Amino acid sequence: MSIFDKDIESNSPPYLDRGADDYVLIVDDDPMNIRVLGNTLKEEFQVRFAKSGIEALEMIRLSVPPELILLDIMMPEMDGYNVCEALKKDVRTKHIPVIFVTARDKPEDQYRGFLLGAVDYVTKPFNQEIVAARVRAHVALKRYRDQLENHISSINMKLLDRQRELDQQRDETHMMENLLTHAQKMSALGAMVSEISHEIKNLVNYVMLSANSLEGMWEKVIPLIEQRVDDDEADLYFNQPVERFKRKFAKSFDAINEGVHRIKTIVEELKEYYRKQGEIQTHEYIDVNKVIESALTFLAPAIRESTGNFQVVYEETPYVKCAYQELEQVIVNLVQNACHALEGPQQSIQVRTVRQKNDDTVGILIKDEGVGIPDENMSKIFDPYFTTKTDTGGTGIGIMLSNRLVKKNKGKLSFSSEEGKGTIATISLPAFINKGSG
Repeated sequence: MSIFDKDIESNSPPYLDRGADDYVLIVDDDPMNIRVLGNTLKEEFQVRFAKSGIEALEMIRLSVPPELILLDIMMPEMDGYNVCEALKKDVRTKHIPVIFVTARDKPEDQYRGFLLGAVDYVTKPFNQEIVAARVRAHVALKRYRDQLENHISSINMKLLDRQRELDQQRDETHMMENLLTHAQKMSALGAMVSEISHEIKNLVNYVMLSANSLEGMWEKVIPLIEQRVDDDEADLYFNQPVERFKRKFAKSFDAINEGVHRIKTIVEELKEYYRKQGEIQTHEYIDVNKVIESALTFLAPAIRESTGNFQVVYEETPYVKCAYQELEQVIVNLVQNACHALEGPQQSIQVRTVRQKNDDTVGILIKDEGVGIPDENMSKIFDPYFTTKTDTGGTGIGIMLSNRLVKKNKGKLSFSSEEGKGTIATISLPAFINKGSG
């Protein structure tokens, strides 16, 4: 209950635009002064009071700060100067206008009040209309200042949002430029691979013809060796018995044929890979195990260089409907990342396919025992151009592009990692049950 009239909380004029929690705080240890000031302001403002500086600070701390404070100087325990100083040191209350209302009328007292941050100084006895006018003016100034600060804050937020949009557009433009450059490089590389493949095929055919001719001649030489060279002479000429020598020769021809066949397979895979780079990718029903086999053909040298412990585990899985070459590109990117994550050849990489029956998906898991991904970087791995390998030429485009390609094929790419222990990349693709097993 207020010590002045109950209608002290009556509505203020609309031009003051008072909020429900807005009020003026009177701080004075004299009840008569509180009553006079309260009755002076009650028609325009909601008024609250405190009978000491300590009570005033506690009230402000526990509730919404006032719009303005009328503050007496001469109070016990804590005078008005100390109260004002405490208010101005607190970031939450330093902008509250303070008007000193006091019997101390010396210039040095007024100077000290303004020096502490007061906006006005009223001496007792005071004219009620002048006090009301001063309070009205300072409250209006505070509200206008608050409105201006809110308006500036709103403009700053809009500018910040616009800057983010521009940054995103710039990143997307940069990404498209990189993708275009990448496509152009792949196209040029594809043409070069086609030319080199042609030359390699000619050389391979020459090796095959020579090997076949040599094998034919060897078949004619074998009877002569068997007739004219006994085991004792064989030890002298061949450092081994005749039969062992014949078996080793036959194995050498087999190794030549197998190597030539392997070269032809790699050349054809490379030609097909770079040919598809320039094509519009169509979705087809594919066996993910075959895609992995094809991808690992390209990666064999990198894998051998990175680890002596590489394992592939194929599970019988349903077909998936996706673009063959796009999935192949994702697998190449992720296995390359796994190779780069290893710190030594003793660490392992495993590629595994699984049928995930709980959600009818086919999973491709690429697990490495490398350095792992720090927790603070896990949320950034799909960001454009995020990489921790800038010193080794990393661009950050591999995982981002892989994520887009997997999403394009209605799948999901996810990572789990423990720093210092390794990472598991998981590609999940919808299974097409009617086209495959299961």
